[in-house]
Amino acid sequence: MRGRLHEWSHDQEKTSILHWGIAVFSNVWKQLKVAAELHAAELSRPRACQTGTHQTHDGDIFKTGLPGKIRRPFLSQEEGTMEEKLEGILARYQENEGNLISILQDIENEFGFLREDAIYWFSERLDVPPAKFYGIATFYAQFHLRPRGKNVITACCGTACHVKGSERLINSLVKELGIAQGDDTSEDLKFTVEKVNCVGACSIAPVIIINKTVNGKMTPDKLMKEIKTLKEGKREYTDYI
Repeated sequence: MRGRLHEWSHDQEKTSILHWGIAVFSNVWKQLKVAAELHAAELSRPRACQTGTHQTHDGDIFKTGLPGKIRRPFLSQEEGTMEEKLEGILARYQENEGNLISILQDIENEFGFLREDAIYWFSERLDVPPAKFYGIATFYAQFHLRPRGKNVITACCGTACHVKGSERLINSLVKELGIAQGDDTSEDLKFTVEKVNCVGACSIAPVIIINKTVNGKMTPDKLMKEIKTLKEGKREYTDYI
């Protein structure tokens, strides 16, 4: 009898925990769904903003929205060049029957990040809400909403690299490049320092990827030499990561 009671009690406990877990998951799912809907609605509606400017590493100018006037899609000061680039992306999209992801990839490849004015340009041309573009852009880690540096330095922070001093390398990088706390790109837009969980090269840890070139068994001295080479312009950067 005692055995049966114990077994019944144990089953009840498992059932209670299961019900609690389902309830928590359901509640979190509802909150996430509501938050996503609110975020999409906020992005898609016009809002008050004024325009400010920011310079990219190739000297191009784009405008950013800040509280003030009504948000509108803007092009750079060199509208002819900008328009041609966007028209080229649109033509490829139509010829290849592409999707929104392919458009965002082309924008990123062309400018190094997802320019707000470019997204609003495509939103108007394709009659697709900006929220749909931003929903995709914020879901995939490959997309970037802020300008990136001409040189992109990626530090692996996996277990092996962490044990072998990746944080020390990152700290020396940030200090050398004068990157402000909380940022990942230098003010002159020449360098971006980013972290990734693992690059799968644990045997040569710590690993630093500089402009798509993998550098294993990195040391602070070797890293500073690489940075000096880049600053002196002895190594050209040819593509965005």
